[in-house]
Order: sequence, then C-alpha cells, then structure tokens
Amino acid sequence: MHAVILDLLMPEMDGFEFLDKLRFDSTFKELPVLINTGMNLTQDDYQKLNDKYEKILNKSFVHPDVLLEELAALVKNEVRRNHIHEEAEADHVSVLLVEDNQFNQKLIEHLLSADGYRVSTVSNGEMALEMLEKEQFDIILMDMQMPVMDGYEATRRIKSSEKHKKIPVIALTAYAMKGDNEKCLAAGCDSYLSKPVKRTPSFL
Repeated sequence: MHAVILDLLMPEMDGFEFLDKLRFDSTFKELPVLINTGMNLTQDDYQKLNDKYEKILNKSFVHPDVLLEELAALVKNEVRRNHIHEEAEADHVSVLLVEDNQFNQKLIEHLLSADGYRVSTVSNGEMALEMLEKEQFDIILMDMQMPVMDGYEATRRIKSSEKHKKIPVIALTAYAMKGDNEKCLAAGCDSYLSKPVKRTPSFL
C-alpha cells in the first residue's frame, strides 16, 4: 500500500479518528494521506488534522482526474522514498482491471500501458478474485456492473479478506444518479471514477 484516500465523514469511525489511529501505528506513520471530503472544514477541524495529511481536496468541486493526479504524486513520492526503484518508474505498479466491456478494456489498457503500468484484465468479479490469489496488485480498477459477479460483491469480498483488504479499489461506474457513488463507497471502494474514461487516470 502506497497511499490512502480518506473521507472524513464516515459511519462508526470518522476520518479524524481513523487518521489518529493510523499515525499512532508505527507501520503507517509515514504513509501518505490524501483527504477527499465534501465537508466544509473549520479552523478547529484543521487543528485536529494538524500535520497528519499531505493534501486536502473537496470532492464536491474536484473532478476525478484531479483526484487521481494528486494521488499519483503522493504514490510516486512514496515509491521513491521506499526505494522500490531509484527512478520510481511506473512499470513497478501493477493494475488489475475488472471490466466486461471489450472497448473499455482496450481503451483503459492502452492509456495505462502507454505510461508504463502493468495491466492485467479480467471480465467479472469472480475472475478478479481468482486472479488476486495468483498475483499481487497495487491497485484495482473495478467496473460495478458486470455479469457472473458484479463489482459491488467483488469489492465486498476483497475488503473482507485479510490478504487483500488493503489494496485500493477504484470504482468505474457509468451511472451518475444520486446515491450511486455512495453505494460504491459503501461496498468498500476507496474512490470512484466515472466512465467513459477520457484520459489516462494517473493515479499511481
């Protein structure tokens, strides 16, 4: 895991408490955190956050491309800091694309491969779970509407697995109805990106 995208408004444990616990754990003390929230922060809120994060974005105004670009910068810095490669090249990042539409598969594969990312593609959630048992991935791009097993069920299973729950899952959804993005997050997705994808999602 190279970075965390954190919403502050969450049930049971909000982002403030999560961030405190994250920074208290020596394992994750230096892990980059990108806060992406629709919350209007007060001065007290900023004081509570202190220096525990790297960047704050307002999800109500920020386009997903901007979110992914900001995350890209954080992850590249983290990769560089951990000496995965002295030049932190993109081909050290492995992406699992879970998408049943062949056109979308080819488009996203082309966009990511052009920047050097390693991309493995499967057509449904069941195949994604099988692939995760065979290979290690840094991030998952998950279509939410698929046959056999949809992205919601696949994400729930991934996030309930001790082995795979820390892998960031970015939902790919063609739906723009109110509540759909919240449904993706409720299933366990770390963030979401609306289709069609028009440019390289430089989230790594």
